[in-house]
Amino acid sequence: MLGAPRIGVLGVPGAEEGLGGSGFVGLPSGSGFEGVSLGPELAGVPSGPEDEGMPLGPDLAGAGDSGRGVPGFDEVQRRLAGFERRVVPVTDGLRRAAVTVCVLDGAGGLPYAVLIRRAPRGRNAGQWALPGGRVEDGEEPVRAGLRELEEEVGVSGVRVAGVLDDFVTESGFVITPVVAFGGAQRPVPDPREVASVHLVALEAFLRPGVPRWRGGLLQMPLGPGIVIHAPTGAILWQFAEVALRGRELRVFDVEQPHWTRT
Repeated sequence: MLGAPRIGVLGVPGAEEGLGGSGFVGLPSGSGFEGVSLGPELAGVPSGPEDEGMPLGPDLAGAGDSGRGVPGFDEVQRRLAGFERRVVPVTDGLRRAAVTVCVLDGAGGLPYAVLIRRAPRGRNAGQWALPGGRVEDGEEPVRAGLRELEEEVGVSGVRVAGVLDDFVTESGFVITPVVAFGGAQRPVPDPREVASVHLVALEAFLRPGVPRWRGGLLQMPLGPGIVIHAPTGAILWQFAEVALRGRELRVFDVEQPHWTRT
């Protein structure tokens, strides 16, 4: 039986005190996420290769005292509208999937991205991910990404800002990343698919040292215990550069670690 899924918030002002090694931080009063279940473990999910030997300090926990410098929905929508995205046709041996980079608001409108760690069983067990899954027959990728967002973390009624490049995984999927804003919702993870939910302040994506490379592999160090590789790391890197910084970036050639090829 799966343990109860957990939710951690990274980058909440004043939350670094008492930080443990699990990647969870305490919720200060007024954070906007009071009453969310917190715990010291990842619901039975063992540490993956991405966590080993890579200690991260609390200075990588996310935002400072405000969300200034991070664009809102209108600016992100404008940037993505001007981005000529790469569309990959699905040929023999490939299957289409979609994920959603979902931005939620905390206290004072401080923006967070929703990340998940997969349940300890099934495809990509225990790995860091964005809410998402396979596109059903006859379904559009954007609709699939939003459906999976609601099914896996209970977030619905979002505003779509745009779409990033299709990304081809070595496990045979063409992933379409949707960028959406969900306002002040609280995620409710489905324990059958999600071991833990992590809300990472958008400012964490813009910090020095993000991204970094180790052994030729891209890493997105977004918080204590949160080091994300491709494919998810590549998608998040493009999100940071194109949507948050307003820069041009292609990530189709980013190498994927062997443990993501299942």
